[in-house]
Amino acid sequence: MENPKKYIDFHMHTKYSDGMESPELLAMNVKLSGVDLAAKTDHDTIEGYWDFKAAADKLGLATIPGIEFSDKDYHILGLGFNPKDYDFWKLTERSKYYQRLTSEQRVHMLKRHGIPITMEKLDSFFPDSRLGKHNIYRTLYHDEECRSWIEQNLPDATPDDVFEYTLRKSGIAGTVEHYYDLERHVIIDGIHKVGGLAIVAHLPKQAKSMKELDELKEAGVDGFEVQPNFYGTNFGAVNYPDIESYAKRHDMFITYGSDYHGSIMPRSLLGRGMNAMSPELEERLLGSTYGNDSETKEECLV
Repeated sequence: MENPKKYIDFHMHTKYSDGMESPELLAMNVKLSGVDLAAKTDHDTIEGYWDFKAAADKLGLATIPGIEFSDKDYHILGLGFNPKDYDFWKLTERSKYYQRLTSEQRVHMLKRHGIPITMEKLDSFFPDSRLGKHNIYRTLYHDEECRSWIEQNLPDATPDDVFEYTLRKSGIAGTVEHYYDLERHVIIDGIHKVGGLAIVAHLPKQAKSMKELDELKEAGVDGFEVQPNFYGTNFGAVNYPDIESYAKRHDMFITYGSDYHGSIMPRSLLGRGMNAMSPELEERLLGSTYGNDSETKEECLV
């Protein structure tokens, strides 16, 4: 008798980075979507993993540890790693700090254009979060002074118009002078040292040619993510069917993810469709003992 398919969603965010939901609410929503196995992959942090796992355990939802790192060109998911490793936690804190430096530049650029935003305001609205572009965007609406500036200076602008004006690549703070990111080999080696898989996320959004897949393979990544919600989208040089074919030819892993953030972005959790986990990926991930404990963060990082 064949083992039943396990449907996966290995890309989602909570309030600990740029998502809208708590880990507990995310676990419930993932359970209701019909997914069998999930990974919370907040940017540059594993904060909230134990809360997510505890809530998921109560719902009968299986989980693995996850994270999303950024280098200067790509986003790289870490999946199925040891979440209790202190050196890995230090790596996430360094990456989180680098993203804060980038956010400080964006805030400075917005202030130069008269917008009354500060890092102190970001910290007050997002005290537990890794700070990034979408935290800045939400602060523009959380903060009364910033809202007043928008009403006076962009009176007919929709929220999407405001994001376009401020934080998209062409916006006044969309491109900073210096991006602070971990180097690619540091990310990949760091994930591998704690037993995880390094998976390149949403590559069609970044790749300009198929040659980049060869370069990433040589760099040591274990596979690539496919996002079923955008499977039929024509991104140009590289599309998801191309990535699937490449991974199969080179015996690399394919994972599936929604990149769910909650109501701030129109991306739905995956549910059940083309996102069944391959037997090879199941053997690799579920053969690990990582994530099968109940220690708290404080107990782990000693």
